[in-house]
Amino acid sequence: MDLYELLEINENNFNINSLKKNYHKMCLKHHPDKGGCEYKFKLIQEAYEILSDNNKREIYNNHKRFYFLKDYDFTDDELNYMNKYYDELLQNRNIKLVRTLYKTLPPQVKERLNRMKDFIFNYDKNINYKEIIVASKFIDIMNLNEDFILELNAELNDAYNKILKKIIIKSKYGIYYLFLREFNQNIYLYNKYSFFIKLRTKANDIFFRRKNDLFMIYKPKIHELFNNTILDINLPNNNKLLVNVNDFKSKEYILINNKGFNNGKFIIVKN
Repeated sequence: MDLYELLEINENNFNINSLKKNYHKMCLKHHPDKGGCEYKFKLIQEAYEILSDNNKREIYNNHKRFYFLKDYDFTDDELNYMNKYYDELLQNRNIKLVRTLYKTLPPQVKERLNRMKDFIFNYDKNINYKEIIVASKFIDIMNLNEDFILELNAELNDAYNKILKKIIIKSKYGIYYLFLREFNQNIYLYNKYSFFIKLRTKANDIFFRRKNDLFMIYKPKIHELFNNTILDINLPNNNKLLVNVNDFKSKEYILINNKGFNNGKFIIVKN
């Protein structure tokens, strides 16, 4: 529901006097005591409460502008930050030219482009699997005047399950959008100065990572070694894995293929 359309005002030529005038007119028209719809009357009141408040109106406008990102769980502050950069981007001459050219396209071409846009922003739904998407992190290197190395650590469970992480980097030379699922790599950005990002996977109380292998340290008890005890392990994706502790009698570690990161190995090391 568009609040501007509900109150019959022009979003591009918004002013508070027109809002008040239309609000009072709509209230008289839809007031329940005058035979109007109570539900619509409440919607009109809620719309006026938002649009008449500068802060609430700004938040609403940001959500409205970036509606196609609604599934990405951005905070209000992050949307406000993006909106500021978006406004700066719209002032670029090349962007103005593209917008002008877009207006001249035939309706059928615009329709195809819109379908393509919807497919891209709903890609996760189209491939029919569930994932959690974590809100973006913003890094501002506008004032970077020397080579810089930044190390970012992802939680082991997130890295193992390939949870999508988004990083937005603003530099003097443009804005970089990084969409990451792999956290054992280095990213190099060169402007006038080098900006080097080391992505790493942080160990937790049970597991740690070496390249694409998942490690677990386990100290078997003596009675477990001689009683064929079955060790019930919960992997970071909550899948269960059953391991016979008796194998440790003749081995210092147990190796299981395709249970690490990116089909790497899962290695249980005897302590």
